[in-house]
Formats: sequence, structure tokens, C-alpha cells
Amino acid sequence: MPIQAGETLLGVLSVSFPGGAPPTADEREAIELYAGQAAGAIRNAQLFEQSVRREREAEELARIARVLTASLDVADVGPRIVESVLPRFEARSSGLDALEADRSFRGVAWGGTARERYTVGQRFPADEGVIGWVAAHNEPVAHGDVLADPRFVFPEPRRSELAAGGNSAVLAVPLRAKGTLIGVLAVADKPGRTYSDAELALLQAFADQAALALENAQLYQRAQQAYAELAEAQDRLVRGETLRAMGELASGVAHHLNNLLAVVLGRLQLALAKNPPPELERHLTIAERATRDGAEVIRRMRGFGMEPAAADLEAIDLNAVAEEIIELTRPRWEDEAHVRGVTNHVALERGTIPPVRGEVAPLREVMMNLVLNAVDAMPEGGHVTVRTWAEDSWVYCSVKDTGIGMSPEVRRRALEPFFTTKGVKSTGLGLSVNYGIIQRFGGELTIDSAEGGGTTVVFRLPSAEHAPSAPPPILAAPPRRLRVLVIDDEREVRVVLSELLTEDGHDVVEAASGAEALGHLATDAAIDIVLTDLGMPGMTGWEVARAIKARRAEVPVVLLTGWGNNPEGRPEERAAVDVVIAKPVGAVSLRAAIARAAATG
Repeated sequence: MPIQAGETLLGVLSVSFPGGAPPTADEREAIELYAGQAAGAIRNAQLFEQSVRREREAEELARIARVLTASLDVADVGPRIVESVLPRFEARSSGLDALEADRSFRGVAWGGTARERYTVGQRFPADEGVIGWVAAHNEPVAHGDVLADPRFVFPEPRRSELAAGGNSAVLAVPLRAKGTLIGVLAVADKPGRTYSDAELALLQAFADQAALALENAQLYQRAQQAYAELAEAQDRLVRGETLRAMGELASGVAHHLNNLLAVVLGRLQLALAKNPPPELERHLTIAERATRDGAEVIRRMRGFGMEPAAADLEAIDLNAVAEEIIELTRPRWEDEAHVRGVTNHVALERGTIPPVRGEVAPLREVMMNLVLNAVDAMPEGGHVTVRTWAEDSWVYCSVKDTGIGMSPEVRRRALEPFFTTKGVKSTGLGLSVNYGIIQRFGGELTIDSAEGGGTTVVFRLPSAEHAPSAPPPILAAPPRRLRVLVIDDEREVRVVLSELLTEDGHDVVEAASGAEALGHLATDAAIDIVLTDLGMPGMTGWEVARAIKARRAEVPVVLLTGWGNNPEGRPEERAAVDVVIAKPVGAVSLRAAIARAAATG
């Protein structure tokens, strides 16, 4: 007797009668009644089972949702997905693959036995295997043995790998975010395993949850990355503005300091020109060198946050600079360390690198500061490795130590001017000065450090596209005696310039202002060259130069400035000046400037 619920056949009720006698009408009616009762009972049981199953699935989906949304880390969400589906489907393995921009697939996470055969980040062609078919058709797959189905392409050795794994019964569904395919979620079991429509629907529901979780995690990751980039940009801006402010502060005093140094340097060179006794000459030479170093410090402080003039740049071999600095610092990292009973090793790993565009003295200072900082970070001794390499159009140099490292807070503030962890013995300007120098030459400097894990400082500079042209030769003193008009509002500077020119055999006329100089020019037709200071009250050096050219265009003008070799000036002002020379000026540079000016006259 059929057991039916409406038009749906639920089963069959079979009753046997002994002796072969057919059932009576009453017996047939009773059997029909039993069948009807059985149909109701079976139907109710099926509905109850479906209700329980759906309740369990809803609970499982809710649990999965809680698990997946518990983290916004992409690296954490993927494993949560593949581990969650394994027990629910009683599968041996699971996998989550993301669709990349080139339409290939990248393994995001693996569960079960798949972890033994595949790696995170492994790539798969878009047109191969079950995941390729799912992506091409945007439909799920439920198959008891995908290796036996010609629809799915498995080239060697992948076919052999899948067969060896014994998980060819696959259930795979697409992951979609806002209607767009972003990946495939799959579970696998032994060949012959069948998957019901309910299981397919459940895995698709899991996949929808997974797609939402992955999209949220990726959005969060992009937001975090954007925040990190913004924070880094703000840090660079603050550092750059701080260094620029230091440069402006230095500019405010540079003129006065350079005037003082000009007097000191000029007097020292005048004294040296008089052939002093050897012992006195030694002291004068040391003082002269210190004066020049002081002028260089002022020049570099003014350069914070400013681009160097292209004419000042030269092609520099960073390997040669590194070798020189390692030898120069050897007394510190080797000899002093031995006195303290510790051992340091400093080595250079030379890369094959092109030259960089820069200035030797500042880059030497950067390298020395980084090496000495590395040595200071290793109170118990250790290794410092200086490494150079080239990549694209950049030349890189890293200084790595095995020292105590930095905390996140110290690393964050390491490039701030005046920040130091060394107490009163340090100014806190070392790394900030390095940062400013590298930035001025168009490069970047970064720090990677961890407490107890050492520190690596990396800077990169643009490679020199070609060797620089040879610098113009320094001309000797002009062959004839010249009459030079010297203009400077600082008496001591004016006097020392006059004495230096007199020592070279020139006649000198002094003027304390632009107006006084123009008076001399109007009455003295023998003046051959004008040497004028830039920063003067009443008339600036630019204005003096323009006025002189307006009266006597053939007279060369040399501009003497305490604001560096490239002072700011309008085009018409620059056109009135033939030679620019920076303070403090020495005898050699003054002689060369006068010679170049005379050659233009």
C-alpha cells in the first residue's frame, strides 16, 4: 500500500497474509487507514527533522558569523573560515582561494590535510581545476570524484598530487562581494562521498558569510594602511618643517657669524703669509682649519630643509666613503672597546653601485654618525655591518648593529632634533642632521629597530645619471695690478679684505656703504673691479651692483655674501653680478674670485 502525503510518495506499507488468501474488504480498509496514519507520522517526523536541521544550521551560521567577525585581520579571518567548515561537513580538507587581479587564484588559507600539500600564497592558474571551473561559470560544484569528470582540467603534476591526497570528492562554492566573484570556498573528502543539496546550500551560506568577513577585513586593512601612510607623511612633514625652521634660525645669524669668521680667517691667513716660526705656524694652521670647519657647519645648518644647488653636487662613491669612515672610526670601535674589555667588529659588504649625486663632507658626516651610533648601542660589544646595494634608480646604504635596539617610542622620536637617550653628553642632533642631509640630496632615511634586536638604519640616494663635468679650474692671480673697490659696512671685514687684496699686489679703495661706493665710482675712473657685501643697510649688494652696471657696465661686480653660494635674488639683480663668493672668504678663494671677475671685464 503506498504511503503518500498528497502527491508525494513517502514510502510503502507491506502486509503479508498466510495461505495466499487475498485480504478482505475490511482488512484492505484497515491497511489503508494504517497507511494514512503512517503518512501523517512520517511527514511530521520529516518536518520536525527539517526544523531541527535548519535550527542547527542557523545556529551554526550565527556561530560562524561570530567567529569570523571576531577579527579584522585578513591573516586571521582566512584560517577561521577553513577551520569552521571542517567539522560541520565532516570533511578531510578545506581551502579558501582568492581571485587576483590577473584572474589567477591565491591560496588564502588551508584546513585539514590540505595544509600538508599547499602553502598560503600559492598561486593557481585561472583555467585549472574545480576552482577555475567555479570562477568561469560562477556556479557551485558538488561531485563525488572530480578527477573522473572531464569538465575539470588537472594538468600534471597537480592531478597526481590530488590523487595522492585522496580527497577528490569536492564541494566548492563561489564567494561573492556585492555581486562580484572574489574567491572560492571548497571542502573535500574521499572519492565517492556525495553531497546533498542541503549541504551545498549550507556551504554557500558559509561562503556568503566568509565573503562579507573578508571584505570587512580588507577594508579595515586598507584603512589601517592609509592611516599608517598618513601618519608617516605627517611625521615626515613635521621633521621637514622642524629642520627648515632650524635652517631659518641659522640663516638669521649666519651673516653675522660669517662676518666674524671672515675676519678670523683673513687674519690667520695674513699671519701665515708672513712666514711665522714653525711652532706658531702649526697653531695658526690648526686655527685656520677649525675656522673653515665652523663655516662648513654654518653652511650645513642653513641647508636644513633646502635643496642644494646643482652646481655644488658631485659624483660620490658610497663604498669609498664607507671604507674611509670605518678606518677613521677604528680608534673608537676597536681601541677604546679593547680598553673596556669588549670586542666590536665593523665590516663593509660592498655592493656593485653607481655613484650618487651629493657632497662628500656631509655624506661622510652621515656615515660617521651612523657608525658611531651603532657602536654606542653595543655596550657589551657586537657586530656592525655596513652594506651597499643598488636597486632601480637608487643607491642604498644600511648600517646594522647587534645592539640593544630601540623601543617603539624612541624609534618614533629618533629623528626629532634635540631628542636623545644619551643624556647630557649628546645634543640629539645626530640623526636629525643625517635626515636633513639625506633629504637635501633627494633621498630618504628610515630606521628599523626592536628592543634587544639591534637597529638597522637605511638611507637611499638617487644614483648619478652620468659623471659630473669637471669643475672650472681655479685661476691664478691676474697678471696685472688691479684697482679694487671694496664695499662692506663691517669695518673689520672690510679691512681684512683690503689687506688680503693688498698682499696680492692690488690697489684698494674702501667704502662703508653703497652710497659712498657710488661716489668713489663717479670720481675714480681707474676702478677695475667692485667687491661688495650683500647684506648692508641703505643699499643691499644687489642694489649696489645694479647701480654700478647702470653707470659703468664694463666694471665686473663680485658679490660677497654670508648666506651661501646661492643667495636669493631677482633675475635682474643676478644679471648685474658677475661672481658670487661666500663668506668667510680666504686668500685662495678671494684670489680666484678676483681672477674670474677680471676675466669677464
